[in-house]
Amino acid sequence: MNLCHVAYSLSLLLAVHLMPSSICQARPTQTPAQPAPKTKLNTDTKSNFRLHISRKTKFEQPEPDKLLLDSGEMIIEAIHSGVIATPLSQIYVKTGAVILCQVDEGIEYIFVLADNSAQSTSIIVNKRHAKLDQGVEAIISDHQANYKELAGSDDIGHRAMRMHILGNKLFLLICEYSLMDALQHNRLLLEIKNSDVAADKALSEKLLKTVAVITSITGRRGAYTNSGRD
Repeated sequence: MNLCHVAYSLSLLLAVHLMPSSICQARPTQTPAQPAPKTKLNTDTKSNFRLHISRKTKFEQPEPDKLLLDSGEMIIEAIHSGVIATPLSQIYVKTGAVILCQVDEGIEYIFVLADNSAQSTSIIVNKRHAKLDQGVEAIISDHQANYKELAGSDDIGHRAMRMHILGNKLFLLICEYSLMDALQHNRLLLEIKNSDVAADKALSEKLLKTVAVITSITGRRGAYTNSGRD
């Protein structure tokens, strides 16, 4: 090898050595951003409740046995007894009760999904008290609305509707609802059904058993209907 070839080789090595690091190094692989979950799970071990919470829900928990639900939607499993305060009502749940709460401006929906004892859920609205069994829904509004507005806006069948005028422009509708419809159409319940979490699987099985119990006890009362579709 002559001197010219040696000089040329040295110049190439020097050029490579002096290249900017951004050129020599491969760009790191970027992991695609994952969409934020639509719901979240609160598993605070100090809480009396296990919560499945819609992302837009606004709530506080000042005490282990007390929730302040301002707006939104959540499923509440009562590990121990407690109370849920909403703008229009107070909801008392005993150990083992499972409820679905939906709070919008001027109207609230309370579904008793399951319980471990009869009437384990009760509500107080304008000093009026009502006890609720599994398979029963309470709808509270601050305006007079017809059944279609109150119970016909979702895909859940209802029956045995009873309207109560409570005063102070508050109205309470108590009715039976189809838990099977709720399991098939409510987004939070569908997420629990499709979850791989052991506690969610146990809850899903509990709700399916509750459907069977409700059907065997109340099946003779007739079919559920939905005023929004019928």
